[in-house]
Amino acid sequence: MNKFKFGDKARVLKPHWHNESKIGVITSSENGLNTVHFNGGQFSCLIPDDYLTPVSAWIPCSERMPEQSGYYLVSVMDISSQDVYQSVSYCIAGCRFSSSFNERVTHWMPLPTPPQD
Repeated sequence: MNKFKFGDKARVLKPHWHNESKIGVITSSENGLNTVHFNGGQFSCLIPDDYLTPVSAWIPCSERMPEQSGYYLVSVMDISSQDVYQSVSYCIAGCRFSSSFNERVTHWMPLPTPPQD
């Protein structure tokens, strides 16, 4: 079963594939390998499922942490109230997110690309 289908947008997760926040469009997917087109189809690459995530997908911290230091969109749970909210937090590569004593970052995703005017 393929993780992606034709027309899906996917984000490259492994830095040595272009860069971590690069978004492409799936044009074919077979046996866990995806042909992904970038820059409006100007170039394409064959990228394995494990190196891609759907554009809107949250990544569980228990599964994997960012490989590059920087700011990320995070989902945070307040330990005492169990409330969940989204925020921006800094992460040291492969380590952990900065948060307060009563908070736990549960999921993360790269920040969206800033708007271009």
